[in-house]
Amino acid sequence: MGSRCEGIVLSRPLEFRHITFADDLRPRGQALNLTPRVRVPYVALNSYEESQLNGQDEVLVNWVLRQGGVQPSDYKPGTLARRLPACLRALRCSDAVVARRQIERNPALLPIVMNALVIGVTSFFRDTAVFNALKHDVLPDLLNRSGTLRIWSVGCSEGPEVYSLAMLLAEQNALFRAKLLGTDCREAGIRRAIAGVYTDEEIASVPTELRDRYFVPEGPSWKATNTLRQAMHFRTGDATRSVEPGAFDLICCRNLAIYLQPAAAGKLWLNLESALRPGGVLVLGKAEAPIGARRLSQVGSCMFRRTRG
Repeated sequence: MGSRCEGIVLSRPLEFRHITFADDLRPRGQALNLTPRVRVPYVALNSYEESQLNGQDEVLVNWVLRQGGVQPSDYKPGTLARRLPACLRALRCSDAVVARRQIERNPALLPIVMNALVIGVTSFFRDTAVFNALKHDVLPDLLNRSGTLRIWSVGCSEGPEVYSLAMLLAEQNALFRAKLLGTDCREAGIRRAIAGVYTDEEIASVPTELRDRYFVPEGPSWKATNTLRQAMHFRTGDATRSVEPGAFDLICCRNLAIYLQPAAAGKLWLNLESALRPGGVLVLGKAEAPIGARRLSQVGSCMFRRTRG
């Protein structure tokens, strides 16, 4: 990987059938057309499998992840290689050697670099079909089974998923019966989740009536009300390394395993399976399945229920 991210100017539309994006709704196999004069980073021309870390780039990435409490071998090398340019841009430096020197001189930069290096894409009510199923089927069923509903959002990023679940429960007058936990390996993401403050752009996917009911203006942003924030807890954690204590009725772990090596993903599935109470539900991303978890059976799109025993 080069030390600079130069753009490539395209003189004609290009088609990439091997590139996919989160929430990409194009039919499978349909080409992505890039119109003329679009500038894209050169790393975007490589697939995850083709991109590789080497030399000082690999040394930097492994060092940063270990400093942040994450095992580098858990992640696909291509994923990390594609995120390195964002890491360097966050530090405003040109190469890996300079980047490490900056972090060593100023350890406060480490959370910023982790935030750039580890995927943290999320949004409120992401994937309408999933949240409709949660609202109309999963949550009412779980509320009928349990006294206190325990919910865990794994890889919660800045917290929109947890707040979305809290709003669904509040609308069903059941938030007082719930305890929500969000974990993420990125300290910067957890700090934002605890603050519960989001920009107009970040909160745009929240229906206006819910926004006005559960958020209050704070300068140019919106802050979650105490009603929501008092029902949840956030902390840093790596679900491939440890399991949160207790049994959960609902676990959401969406689009994390797709970035992991098979062995790490397999360990994650077993950890999440053991953390669910019998009858509890695991929600995954569209491209994920809990391979090897024998007590999980699919009950809907992206939904898996733990069997008894």
